[in-house]
Formats: sequence, structure tokens, C-alpha cells
Amino acid sequence: MSGAAGSTGATYPVGTMAKLLLMTERNVAGLAQRGVIPKSERGRYELVPVVQAYIRYLRDRTIGGDMTGDENLANAKGRMVKARARMAEAEADLLDGTVLRRAAVEAAWERVLVALRMRILALPAKAAPVMHAAPTLAEASAVLTTAVHDLLTELARIPVYAADGDGAGGAAAERADEPEDPAAAATADDLAMG
Repeated sequence: MSGAAGSTGATYPVGTMAKLLLMTERNVAGLAQRGVIPKSERGRYELVPVVQAYIRYLRDRTIGGDMTGDENLANAKGRMVKARARMAEAEADLLDGTVLRRAAVEAAWERVLVALRMRILALPAKAAPVMHAAPTLAEASAVLTTAVHDLLTELARIPVYAADGDGAGGAAAERADEPEDPAAAATADDLAMG
């Protein structure tokens, strides 16, 4: 070796540079041919410029180019920690009931709309006999108004729960209140009214 490490102008053979950069002599020569590292003279290299050039080369190959590998790794770890924290917060909100799963809310609304539809479809069969017996239009209107109010009160009493992931929840309680056949429900109600 012709000089102390780091002194200006000192050059080292390709074997020494290969050991320093943890690569083969052929790889060092290839980097020099591509202009990645500076070559001094006849297979000899200056230590500081070669190491600095190789560090720049590695930095440019990392994601983000302007950051060192350690900064990129720290940045990625930071994003991962934040993502895990968001997931943990969302899970905690889900467990304490602050938020609900979208699918569960959609299923609950679907059950409410099915119950509403069934009861509205049953209303004419339920109210028609009583309205037909009404002697005046005002009394028929009052019967229909009462039937609508009763229907709305009945719907308000239906418990609505967003089912959890396995389908449990208030679905069974809701379905127990729902008549399976609107005509059968109307007939049963007519018997009670008449």
C-alpha cells in the first residue's frame, strides 16, 4: 500500500478496494468501467473518493434517492407503526361499539325495510273491512289514520341491532316480530279487531 488510509493521493490495489467494499475484484473493475467509482491509475484506486462514490451509488439506488437506507427503513417502520396503531384504534372502536361494520349496518337496514314493506303490504287487508263498515268518509279516514299510526308504533318497537361478524345480534328478535305472510297477519289482526 502506498500511503496512509485517507491521505490525499494515496492509492490502493483493486484487491484492497474489493475487501473494503465487500465485493469481488471483478465487481470493483465493473463499477469503475461504468463510472460509478473513480479509477486512478493502472488498477489502483484512491480510498476516500471511491468509498464516497460507492455510498452515493447505493443511496441513489434506494427508494427515495435523497435518503440513506437507514432513513428509508426508519420511514417505512414509522408508516408501519402508524398503520398498526390505526388498526388497533379501529378494532377498539369496533369492540366498544363506537363504530359498526358496514356490512352489519346494511344488513340491519335491510331487515328494517323488509319489516316495513311487509307491514305496509298488510295494511289494506287489515284496514279494509273496518273502513268498509264505516258509515261516513270521516270515520273511514279516522280508521285509516289509526291503522297507519298503529303500524308506525309497531315498527318503532322492533329492536334493530347491527349483527356482529358471525351473524349474531338482534336479528332473531326482529324476525320473531315479523309476520311471514302479510295476508295471514292481516287475517289474524282482523279477527282481533272485529
